[in-house]
Amino acid sequence: MAQWNSDKGAQLAITSTRSDIVVEERPCEATLTLVARNPLVSWIVTVVGAFACVWPVVILAYGFLMSNYGTVLIMTVLTATIVWLTWRIGWRPRPFAMTFSRDSLQVGRQRFAYSDIRSFGVSGYGGDVVDPVSIGVPRNVTIGPHVYIETGGRHLPITVGLKAAQAKEALRVFGELFARYRSA
Repeated sequence: MAQWNSDKGAQLAITSTRSDIVVEERPCEATLTLVARNPLVSWIVTVVGAFACVWPVVILAYGFLMSNYGTVLIMTVLTATIVWLTWRIGWRPRPFAMTFSRDSLQVGRQRFAYSDIRSFGVSGYGGDVVDPVSIGVPRNVTIGPHVYIETGGRHLPITVGLKAAQAKEALRVFGELFARYRSA
């Protein structure tokens, strides 16, 4: 919640109680950064990683069967590398930023004028079908609770799928920043 500094009559920074929601305020803009993992990307990368591990594990088993420990060592390293890459690409949380400026909200490569945004909230049904060229894949197919904006009758997800408590806090902080910058 925004707080007032009674000595100077100005608003203090908007803060969050969660460490995975960060607000950075500058003189003419603010950036709301959510650290989250995209569940859709995580599952796609996991499936690809599992298929990529099949042949190294088969060759690893063959190396044990033939007592060829050089093959066992190489395939163990290859399997461990694939598992590590699967975690690094798919399961590691990443920052997703929303920038509030004086005239618009920027999410990814997309800009939305405040006058075009009719409402916002938390939803869990996945959002509206959008052109994947205009909004990046992590934001057009959303699994789980996410913050959305409504523009022209369309519900557009502006975050990846979040945990329920994170989505609730993200909505609160988003609402405070939206009210501050829409009225500016």
